[in-house]
Amino acid sequence: MKKFLIIFGAFCAFLVGYGASAIAFPAGGVNGRSEYHGYFTNANDDKGTYVLPMDYEGGTRAIPNDVNTAAEFIHFVEKTKLDLDGNGSGNAQEKSGAAFIIHTMLGTPIGQRNRPPTAAQLAEWERRVNYAASQGWISWSASYSYSINSYYQGPKGGGSPNDDAMYDDPGSTTVGILFRNASGRVVYALRRQCANPVGNGSLGPIPDDVSFNMDPRTTVTDTTVLPGQTVTFRNYVKNLGPGTAPSVRWTAHNPITGGNIATGGPNAYTNGQERLVYTENYTVPAGTPANTKICRSTWATPDNAAGGTAVGDSVCITVQYDFGLIPSVTVVINGGAVTGNFAEVGDNVQFTYTVRNTGLTQSQSTSCTIVGRNDNGYRATPGTPDTISTPGYVAPGTGCPRIFAYNSTTTIATESYNPVAAALGNKTLCRSLTVTPAEETGTSRSAIGCVTIANKPYMRAYGGDVSAGNEFSSGGACGQNDGAAIVGWNKEAAGGYAGGGTQFAAYALNAIYDFSTGLGNAAGTNGSRLAFANTSVTASRFGGSFGAVPCIPDYTSMMPSNAQNLGSGAINLSALSGQKAYKATGPVTISGNINPGQRTSLFVNGDVIIGSSGIQYAGSWDLANAPLFQLVATGNIYIDRNTHQMDGLYVAQRTGSTGGVIYTCANGTVPVVTTSLVSQCGSKLTINGSFVAYQVQLLRGGGTLAQSNAAETGASGQAGEVFNYSPLMWMITPPGQGAPGTYDSLTSLPPIL
Repeated sequence: MKKFLIIFGAFCAFLVGYGASAIAFPAGGVNGRSEYHGYFTNANDDKGTYVLPMDYEGGTRAIPNDVNTAAEFIHFVEKTKLDLDGNGSGNAQEKSGAAFIIHTMLGTPIGQRNRPPTAAQLAEWERRVNYAASQGWISWSASYSYSINSYYQGPKGGGSPNDDAMYDDPGSTTVGILFRNASGRVVYALRRQCANPVGNGSLGPIPDDVSFNMDPRTTVTDTTVLPGQTVTFRNYVKNLGPGTAPSVRWTAHNPITGGNIATGGPNAYTNGQERLVYTENYTVPAGTPANTKICRSTWATPDNAAGGTAVGDSVCITVQYDFGLIPSVTVVINGGAVTGNFAEVGDNVQFTYTVRNTGLTQSQSTSCTIVGRNDNGYRATPGTPDTISTPGYVAPGTGCPRIFAYNSTTTIATESYNPVAAALGNKTLCRSLTVTPAEETGTSRSAIGCVTIANKPYMRAYGGDVSAGNEFSSGGACGQNDGAAIVGWNKEAAGGYAGGGTQFAAYALNAIYDFSTGLGNAAGTNGSRLAFANTSVTASRFGGSFGAVPCIPDYTSMMPSNAQNLGSGAINLSALSGQKAYKATGPVTISGNINPGQRTSLFVNGDVIIGSSGIQYAGSWDLANAPLFQLVATGNIYIDRNTHQMDGLYVAQRTGSTGGVIYTCANGTVPVVTTSLVSQCGSKLTINGSFVAYQVQLLRGGGTLAQSNAAETGASGQAGEVFNYSPLMWMITPPGQGAPGTYDSLTSLPPIL
């Protein structure tokens, strides 16, 4: 029948897995036996009970408290447990346990372990116990910490296998009977609770009373270390006497691997003499895991005149944790094709979560927390990572808690939006990663990455040119604005230069950024085909630094002296007829259409608001009754956010340091320049004509670059603003600006090539 596992209070019985630790059972075994292998039979069995039954002190002691002299101890082991007097006091467990205790105290070689011990062995054991007692080397009840424990392999009372064995049990403490040598070092211990022999690196033997006794020991300069640190182990051998040891060899031993570090001797030792036999400067290798133990012990052979080997206690260093975890959240848009932190609906956005360990060892078990927020509008990346997610957000799996290898960067998760859904438009997606602990002191560390899903609106011009840097003439002369640039969104070469651009030329005294020219050219679009000065595309720069551009006419000086005054307030263009020039005082709001044959020039001293219905050339007409509308304002021109079409010429001429700006999306005289451009300015604005201004703020945000293609037209594309420059702009003479029957050219933009 298989034995039972018996457990009482503090463990005396051997437990499955009990004692599994970083300090391995010595590779060379203890007393010649591997872990879990029987001392007498070498049977392999990892379950059992205490060495002697706890039959005393109310079932709490295997060795009674009143056993506290050498004579009482010898009688208890030989007569009560080994049953040498034949009175039947010892069962199979007790007889094996008593023999196990005697032989381990003697250090009996494997081939001489008799059960029961021979008369000579018993006499030798009695002599050693009495010798230790005479020297005062026995403590009958003292605390002791040990790393090697023992157990009976059979069930309580005896059974198969009928043997005792040893196993790892580091970090344990007991009250026991302790046997020391002449230097005061404990060489053998018996637990009073269960009579298990215990020790550190070895179990026995106790000193002999022959002429000499060797006592090896090991020291180390530091017991807590880091990878890369150097410590010094020193191995000593001492003769405890009383006589001279004529020829002793030593070994510097590695009890973890069972190998030897160095050997030497033989040397003679006088009584009390100690030698430093070996010094080892050991550098902990880089990458050695935390909690790793590196141990050394010293052996001396012979131990005494009778032979044997003295095994010194193991001395160990323990590698400490040293780690520093750096979390990172990286945003990649379209596989890296788009730089920065602005993406569009339809793009591929991926968050990559990584943790870098900059320390010398692996980390402790680390938790990783991802927090996700999807906030409306633009949000600058905060300095402090978020701690609360948007309701409904589900973080990707991280595989945490996990241990991060030293000197490594680990990708713990990726989170992809491919493509970015329309529901995420006009939102900023922020993702925070927190790791705990981030270092051995237990602190946390966080990182955050954000991407704004924004429209990249673009403008297109057909049938005409775009110019930047011109200034209005004054007295026939004008300055040049060398800082004037044309800035747009364009897919560049990889996207066929789709996006912002013009069908003809573009001029800029400064630079032209992401705004292509020559759209629809039979030779194809190369981004800078008609971008003056005509240079090759360099990254997002398509041209610019043109030498000079023509002056813009002084439109305010063109107002006829007989212009009819409309006052201020609201102006309905549909109510005006014929071919007349008008003037008004801003702010004014204009609306209505220009009918066939109607030619209206409106000069406003101040701001102008274009009503939500826009201004269109209505009905059917031909060259004979072609319509014309020209607006000249000395303030700003505000185009209502609901306006979809504007026909004609619109001039915002700056007065001093004010005015001169055209806003393509406004609410009254308030431009819409908030984060809500998509919701408030999402419709396309088509201008059949041209704009002339100190500055044009293109605020329509409905279409986005991702939706563009190189071959799109004004009607089919997704441009926020579309300009169609038609011959009406120069074929029709504005009213009051020329004699009947004559033709004056109208210069509003550079000539079409």
